Amino acid sequence: MSVVPAASPPPFAGIVLPVPKPPARISVFRWALWWGAIGLALLIFYGIFSIGWIGLRLVASIADRRSRSRTA
Repeated sequence: MSVVPAASPPPFAGIVLPVPKPPARISVFRWALWWGAIGLALLIFYGIFSIGWIGLRLVASIADRRSRSRTA
């Protein structure tokens, strides 16, 4: 029969750690404000900037065709 060594105490034996409080509830107003800001950002970045980018690409394509037709 083998001898099992005694278990060592946990590293923080005797120290009582505070239990964190649960986070405060977020009001409906703040949720609405957050989702409104997200919606506005999506509208700006995907709506307006995409239309602007497509417009720039269209202008560049027209300029390229005009340049090629003059040299040909």
